[in-house]
Parts: sequence; C-alpha cells; structure tokens
Amino acid sequence: KVAVATAYAIQNDPTRAQSAAEEALQAQPSNSSARIVLARLKAGEGDIDTAMALLDEVLAADPANDRAGVLKGDMLLQGKRDVEGATAAYRQVLVTHPNSVAARTAVTNILLMQKKQPEARAEFELLKKASPNHPETLHLEAQFAFADKDYKRTREITDQVLKAFPNNVRVLELAGAAEFRLRNYLPAEALLAKGLKLAPQQGLTRLLLAQTYLR
Repeated sequence: KVAVATAYAIQNDPTRAQSAAEEALQAQPSNSSARIVLARLKAGEGDIDTAMALLDEVLAADPANDRAGVLKGDMLLQGKRDVEGATAAYRQVLVTHPNSVAARTAVTNILLMQKKQPEARAEFELLKKASPNHPETLHLEAQFAFADKDYKRTREITDQVLKAFPNNVRVLELAGAAEFRLRNYLPAEALLAKGLKLAPQQGLTRLLLAQTYLR
C-alpha cells in the first residue's frame, strides 16, 4: 500500500495517495513509511503542523530514521522559515547517518546562505569525501569554483552534471552565469533562456539573462 501511495503521489494524485497511505497505516499502525508519505502530502496541502506531527511520531519511535529527519529539516526550513531548527534537524540526521547527502548538502547550503564560507567549505569536504560524484556534491563544487572566480572550472563541472540532468534549473543558471563571466555571451544566453523557460519564477536567472541582452 505504501508503494501504491507513493506511485499516486508521483502521478500528482494526492487524494488516492492519501487514501492508500491511510489504509497502510490501518493495516500496520507502526508503518513509518506510510506516515512519511502522509507527511509529504500534508505539507503539499500547506498543513505543515500536521506534517510535522506525523514526522515527530516517526522519529519518536525511530530517532535514526534519516528520511523523516531530513524531511523535518526541509519543512522547518521551507515551511516554517526556522533556519536554526532546520539545521538542528539535519545535524541530528548526520549523527546517525554521517554520509547522508541530503542532510550534509542542506547544512552546507544553509551555511552558504549565512555567508559562513569557511564552515560551508568544511562541510563540503566531508560531503565530497563520502560522495564525490553525486550531483549535489558536483553542484556545490561548481558553486565554490564560481565563488573562487574559477569560471572555467565551474563550466567543466556544470557540463558534467548537465549531461546527466539537462533540465536542472539551478545548474543551468550557474553555468549561464559562468559563461557570462567568461564573456561567452551566446552560450550564456542559451543556458539562461532554457533555465527560465523551465522555471519562469527564477528571478536571478531572469536578471542574468537580461544582462546578456544588455552587454
């Protein structure tokens, strides 16, 4: 039933997904996977408090559940704008799952957002050691190369990621920004235009694209 619920969720059918997850819980009240699916669905509806309560139930029974821990961090960060609480949730995951890409990436991104470059780079080195070829690792490596004004290296890494994920908006934006800094305006325009088409709400992509037109 949990697999069915997940499939319905992927197909953007939340009503059937919730029904299947609830049936799974009725059949097995301790089913943590069903609670996690329900938490995602509740979050999608904007009911963050209920989603968090479901995750807390999972973590009370199994504090080392990394899926619930990471999802709790995501909800605290995105739903509650609680950066401190989210960081604590991600770090708790890293206590039992030090190689968690999701948790380590999230902590690194929060540190970057807080402009704590040395601390962010230290977290990144741990991520790179554990998962050197993961797309999230490569994206962060490209970000650091860009920060170091090594735009050629930025493009090398973003090209590697885009071969596997050609529609990744964040990577398209970073690649376009690097091409712009290299004064390769036509490739920059093509990358940024593709990113903006995929995600019209991306304000930074739109700004960078406008700059290519004004060069």
